[in-house]
Amino acid sequence: TLTPGEATCRLARELQALAPFGEGNPNPRFIMKNVIISGLSFMGDKDIHARFFACERENIRKQQVSCVLFRNARENREALESGKPLTLYGSLNHQIWRGQERVQFIVEEIL
Repeated sequence: TLTPGEATCRLARELQALAPFGEGNPNPRFIMKNVIISGLSFMGDKDIHARFFACERENIRKQQVSCVLFRNARENREALESGKPLTLYGSLNHQIWRGQERVQFIVEEIL
């Protein structure tokens, strides 16, 4: 179990050090329970992808992580737009873009 506040660049870097990932060494997966979705936007042809923030209910502004859901946004649109707490399953992705370090939660499933 992971909270949005625990999804840090430091943790993502530490996990990345365990690579390469594959059949004998799967990429670590996490569950984020009871999160609120904010900043939702749909992307791609026919809105098949979504970008949003997963926020802790108690600290919506302070404890959040950027998330991306690939290929399943249409199927999960109602849940994403509901405003109800959700449980997300996925992995952390560490990125450096234009000199800025960031972490992103790659959502594989909404439970």
